[in-house]
Amino acid sequence: MFAIILSRRDFREHDQVLSLYTKEKGKLEALARGVKKITSKNSGSLEPFSLVEIEIIPGKEIDHIGSVQIVELFKNIRGDLEKITAAQLAVALIDTLFTAAEPDSTSFNLIISWLQALDKTPSVNPIILDALVFKLLAQLGFAPQLNECSRCGSTPSPSQMRGQGEASLAFDITAGGILCSDCSLKPAHGNLIMPMTPVVLESLKTILNQNWSVIFSLTLDKKEVPQLHNLVYQFAIFHSGKKLKEWGGLDKYI
Repeated sequence: MFAIILSRRDFREHDQVLSLYTKEKGKLEALARGVKKITSKNSGSLEPFSLVEIEIIPGKEIDHIGSVQIVELFKNIRGDLEKITAAQLAVALIDTLFTAAEPDSTSFNLIISWLQALDKTPSVNPIILDALVFKLLAQLGFAPQLNECSRCGSTPSPSQMRGQGEASLAFDITAGGILCSDCSLKPAHGNLIMPMTPVVLESLKTILNQNWSVIFSLTLDKKEVPQLHNLVYQFAIFHSGKKLKEWGGLDKYI
């Protein structure tokens, strides 16, 4: 089966347990026997964010890995510190977001396409992790409402779309979308409402509707990058129900 290596952790003296995201079976764990030995043939094939064709052999307590064939190592990523950082953070997030035994070939293909785009891009955009998480959540059924008010269904006013007037643009994390002028001025008990600029809104639409080459070329100013990130981060926490480690814009790491 085809698999993306998400993480490795030590198990006993020479073994490791690998977390894999597979096209056929979703996320699973398998034991790589002897992978820490110098003589291991599989060690170099099982690095995080590699795409491999892998044999999983059923075991009593845990399945273990048989043969491994490299499909794509993403060499351009591994030769660039900024890209390595982005890829490592991405697979760590995927490892947290996905639970075991939930196969989704569309999500698998989306992750592969993101890694391929990262491998080819000349420079790292600080919002590409946010874009990956936002697209994955939409793919998993949590697509936000970005064209109409998530409470009343009305269309935001032209002045609101330009960021003018008393009621600026806002996003209701709990309701799952933007708010019109009237609803943005009406507090909803327990709802998490976050401000957003028109540029951030258009960027979110681009993330959902365009390919990675377009998304990777998006340009936001220094104030809008954290605004987009904080919105995606809170949206991911609310809809995944997971405790996600704060990943921040990539400019936090590079």
